[in-house]
Amino acid sequence: MTEQQTGGPQSFKPEISRRDVLHGGAGSVLTGVLAKAGISPRSAEAGPEPEKSAVLDWKEIGPPTPEKYNPHNEKYNVSGGIRALYADPEHPDFTMAASQNWTGGPTAEFKITADGGRTGWADEKPFKNERGVGRDYLGLPDGSVLLVADYAVARRGPSGGWDEYSLPKGISVAQTARLSKDGRLLVAGKGGIGWASLEKLNELKDPNNWKMSQNIPQWSMIRTMVTDKDGTIYTSGWGGSTSPYYKQMEEGPGIWWSKDNGESFQPAGEIAEAVRDSRGRVNGNTIELGDYRGSKLMFIGCEGGGSGRDGDRPYDPNFRSFFICVDGKVYDSEKTDVKGLCSALGQDLITPQRGIVVSYITRKVYVSSWSQHIAACDLDAILSGEKLNWQRVTKPGPQDATFGAGLMVLSTDKSGIDKLFTGGERYVHKDPANKPYVPVRAAELK
Repeated sequence: MTEQQTGGPQSFKPEISRRDVLHGGAGSVLTGVLAKAGISPRSAEAGPEPEKSAVLDWKEIGPPTPEKYNPHNEKYNVSGGIRALYADPEHPDFTMAASQNWTGGPTAEFKITADGGRTGWADEKPFKNERGVGRDYLGLPDGSVLLVADYAVARRGPSGGWDEYSLPKGISVAQTARLSKDGRLLVAGKGGIGWASLEKLNELKDPNNWKMSQNIPQWSMIRTMVTDKDGTIYTSGWGGSTSPYYKQMEEGPGIWWSKDNGESFQPAGEIAEAVRDSRGRVNGNTIELGDYRGSKLMFIGCEGGGSGRDGDRPYDPNFRSFFICVDGKVYDSEKTDVKGLCSALGQDLITPQRGIVVSYITRKVYVSSWSQHIAACDLDAILSGEKLNWQRVTKPGPQDATFGAGLMVLSTDKSGIDKLFTGGERYVHKDPANKPYVPVRAAELK
């Protein structure tokens, strides 16, 4: 693959019409611009009635089985799965993936394609030295892409080439990044949230040039951030425990928000009080926003309460793993039907980072559970206040394996078709220690 092929979309400054600003319909210029900046478009016009939900036609696009993906022992292949995934919001063929593989210990690999994998994937070298596993990608307004790894961040320019930057001094392990409405870059993880002006990115090779957001509990592991159109930043994450057995996890930080572009955070009002489980405040992994037919929607995915990473994860009503808020009010728990959602997903929901996607083309919300399946329900059903009907949109894998879902990203091509990407790892019910590698898959949403 040539450098020109992997250069990615070029920087552009589109003219945005008043209609785009007011409506921001799916596939509009504004949608792409906001998505590149990590800001939720949160707006869509009602379109034609979509067809009933069905299993989607998923296509494997790669990358192929990593060269370093060797048997961890004589019996099993062990993969940490695809841990970060990027698809340009307006150019679905430009895709990047970061995987975690086991060769006696975790190693990170970074791959890129500019043509949807049709002529293969190229290796990327974001860091000169090992910086841990890739955790998140963030598209920037100039066409560049930021990669968040465990121990550093790096920026890929619009024409290729990487520059490496430090983490904020107060963060020991990074997890995610977003932009504020006024153009600040926020990086979050274990220890809180750090921020700096995007215009001063070159100064961030010194960890002291970051500033730390105030009030976020330093014991927390921030896993998700999202910026609303009005500038409010919502965030959540894990509590102090890193136990893989979720019933042993401590109370999480719950839902927080910032009204000053990330300088400080506070518990998110009534939502913070209502979004709780038997531990208290939830351990959140992903927050997704939407605006549908005049109502503001918020979807919150958590860790759930299954027995652990290995072995079946039964649904447990004491550890509620999914919440919906409509115009600031939490949707009735019985009508949300988390048990039905978990049944559609195959096991208890453990939402990965970027594990919830809203499509205004199909007028559905899609929810993923790590190593399991993806399910969807109608946005109109949420607004009607009825009990939700969750439908699985993936098929099981071979030999008693799951589909192997994980994080999800959405891109809209020039014809206005949404393409949903997912990357994760497979789970084999009868042989849970065997974790086969599974490539990125994509499906068109029409």
